[in-house]
Amino acid sequence: MNLTTDKMNIVKVSVILSVYNTEKYLKKCLKSLAEQTINSIEIIAVNNGSTDNSGAILKEFESLYPDKFRIITLEENTGDPAEPWNIGIRTARGEYISIVDSDDWCDISMFNTLYNAAQEYDADIALCDHCEVLGKNNSIRSKVNANSGPLPLKDFMLNPHMAPWGKIVKREVYIKNNLKYKSQIHCDTGLNLIMYSFVQKVIYVDEVFYYYNRLNPASETNTKKRMRQATVVDTLDHILENCNKKWEEEIIFDVVRFLHWFCFTEYFYHQDIFIPFLFKHKEKILENKYLRANREGLRSVYDYFKKEMVPKRIIYSTFGQKKLTQIEKKCIDSWTKYTVGYEIVELNESNCNIKENEYISRFYEKGDIEKISKYYLLKYLYDNGGIVVDTHMMMNGPIGELRMHSLTIGYDSLNTIGDGVIAAKPHNSIIKKVCEDILLEDEFIFSDDQESIDEDIFSDKKESTQSVFSKYIQEYIEENGYTLTNQNILLKNDFLLLSSDRLYYEINQSNLFYRVYSEIYQLCEKPFVALHMNAIKSYTNYINQLEAQCQVLGREVARLTNSRSWRYLEPVRKVMRFIREIRGKLKFKTKEKRRDF
Repeated sequence: MNLTTDKMNIVKVSVILSVYNTEKYLKKCLKSLAEQTINSIEIIAVNNGSTDNSGAILKEFESLYPDKFRIITLEENTGDPAEPWNIGIRTARGEYISIVDSDDWCDISMFNTLYNAAQEYDADIALCDHCEVLGKNNSIRSKVNANSGPLPLKDFMLNPHMAPWGKIVKREVYIKNNLKYKSQIHCDTGLNLIMYSFVQKVIYVDEVFYYYNRLNPASETNTKKRMRQATVVDTLDHILENCNKKWEEEIIFDVVRFLHWFCFTEYFYHQDIFIPFLFKHKEKILENKYLRANREGLRSVYDYFKKEMVPKRIIYSTFGQKKLTQIEKKCIDSWTKYTVGYEIVELNESNCNIKENEYISRFYEKGDIEKISKYYLLKYLYDNGGIVVDTHMMMNGPIGELRMHSLTIGYDSLNTIGDGVIAAKPHNSIIKKVCEDILLEDEFIFSDDQESIDEDIFSDKKESTQSVFSKYIQEYIEENGYTLTNQNILLKNDFLLLSSDRLYYEINQSNLFYRVYSEIYQLCEKPFVALHMNAIKSYTNYINQLEAQCQVLGREVARLTNSRSWRYLEPVRKVMRFIREIRGKLKFKTKEKRRDF
């Protein structure tokens, strides 16, 4: 009798939620869990210091479903869901454990189906597909490239499911291997890759049961510009230190692929963390057979071992100024927020020799501070490398991507190059050319036969709204066969050109920088700014939705182009392309003959 009673009281699945300020989506999530068709489930919701109505909603569901819900309340937010998840795992009684984000929801048959599949195959993990919800009637399925049934462990390790949700995991796996979430960014990825290296069997159900909500602008996924995101390398180090060494080579491949995606697809603000991580694990990365054979372009990571980055240095000028304006002070303060560990160099009359050059002396006497300032900024940039920033540029996020190329400059508008931000490695050839051809600095003697240029180049006749530097760079780009299209493009000599929508443009706060003018600054102190910020928020949400769609489509394209069927059909595609080319030429010739008649 006791055995039968115990068997009836077994909890099949324990569902764990970390809840923090998700009142807008929480009821839908909890209802989808309360109505699950599985006959034995517990829902452990850890209120992670919520300050909105989430706590009241949790209590409401606890009173409605006392046999299913257990609510644990933390007085203060822990900063990430790691500790709430750990609390849930420690208190869980279920045979299997599942993590659900409190702004997502599940199909009501999800846990019954996954549990039955896991039982049938005695699997450590049972997982399903999910839909990324991008709008009211807009969602995209993310599909595992397999049929329902057991997944070969090697294939699973090379294409792991990184998210914490969308699966059930044997509680025994957590306990036996002492698995805990560590408080760090992307802690779910950190634990999952370690966990996967210890499991024996994974089962896949080819159905959509989980709905991943991309509409919450406050979620970690939608806050890409946080400085904390750069600490993802600590999470990846933790994975490599604690994984089962049996699968180390597969996990190194996963980690490098994840970091490559992180830096160059999703969180490109933090590209400068990529190279140091590669060098830290250089030996294992160079020897990795999967990276060497990879068809997704990851073989290019080896090129980064040859790269040097722009130094962590911000350079600005205060020539002709006795003190900074309030706007300039605010701008410079914004730099320090996003450039931890950077050297900040101020250039002015006190540390630059105005009398070193006759042209410079003459300009200074005439009060042509702009040319003096640009001259010394570029000279310092050539000698030392770094990032030149105008004192009216407000920094709006991490700028790691500016350190990845020999030279980075952006558009000032749709068809002109700007000079508010210039990033360069020391002794950059283009900066050298500017100094030779425009600034006429005697210190920049790069060859014995350097010709002087007539002083008229600096005369008032040459003045225009576009700076001399910007005009020269624009001419350089056009002379090298490129058309100005206000797009991000990598030119020869590792010269990166960024669009105005990417680098900076007026007061667009979605970019790395935005230019602050005194008259606009005054507006920002008035109610107008509230309307402006609401417009930006709406626009940002729309962009997040588009980005999410692009990511899913990109994954689908990558999965298709790396499939066996795609590779087998490549000869057929070549023949078809050849036929189209021939057909086009034949049509063209036929039209020409008709004209002759």
